[in-house]
Amino acid sequence: MLVSGLLDDDALVTEISDAHRELIRLLENSGLCIIEEQEFPPYTVDIYLPDVHLGVEVDGPHHEPKRDARRDEQLLNDYLLPVLHVSTKLRPEDALTQIYGFVLRNIFGTEGRIRAARELCPWV
Repeated sequence: MLVSGLLDDDALVTEISDAHRELIRLLENSGLCIIEEQEFPPYTVDIYLPDVHLGVEVDGPHHEPKRDARRDEQLLNDYLLPVLHVSTKLRPEDALTQIYGFVLRNIFGTEGRIRAARELCPWV
């Protein structure tokens, strides 16, 4: 179960669910380079794919679509970071399939986006 609690404003404390852990394991075994809990201030992305500069959020029952949309828009505007949301209700294998599709849809133009993003967020 994914458990989140508000600290202040938009800060969340998250306990990772079993589905989230299994997705991480599948991603690690898939050959994709991943970074867990990567910061893009003022936010943190659940899973960051540095080779293609994409973010993945694993959404449990406590995610709020309107807040997520504002956050995703800011991440795209500030860091050129597209973000995919996958539900913990999905089987991890199905979430992995969604992530592969997201990578394929966003692979074109990646080189220029990554080059520009490195200037915006040199810590990644």
